Amino acid sequence: MSKGTVDWYRGIDIVYQNLGEIIQRPKFGIVAPAEYANFVAASAVTTLVDISGIGNIYWGSIGVTGAGIQEDDYFIFTIDGIPLTSATFRRAEDYGTNTPRLPGVFLDKLDNVNFRYSAALGANITFETSVVIQYVETYGRNPYVVSRLVYALI
Repeated sequence: MSKGTVDWYRGIDIVYQNLGEIIQRPKFGIVAPAEYANFVAASAVTTLVDISGIGNIYWGSIGVTGAGIQEDDYFIFTIDGIPLTSATFRRAEDYGTNTPRLPGVFLDKLDNVNFRYSAALGANITFETSVVIQYVETYGRNPYVVSRLVYALI
């Protein structure tokens, strides 16, 4: 080997490595759903999902049906205590976050004629302590919300 080149096949001792933790996913248990199907409180924040533990999200969806426009409603997706506020349904449509992105949050439907809205969570989002999903109602109405989060815990 000439000076200044690297020989990638020598000088690595995997057994000798001193690592505090190795995380290799997936090593999760049985897939389980966390579901919510009910009317939410008007002008309030409603918890749809509350999971504790270490795990992986396979996918999730939130569907809203109301008696009026709900386009300014949104949800708060909190992973390991860090809240990630989604765009409102209208803003997601306006800014083009209405196509699937994995992982990520995206808008599925915004229908101000039939008052139907939905959003989804992409796959392979891991968490170390908790996942909480909350719906924020902004119009003073009680829309019907259905959510499903498919996940597995270690």
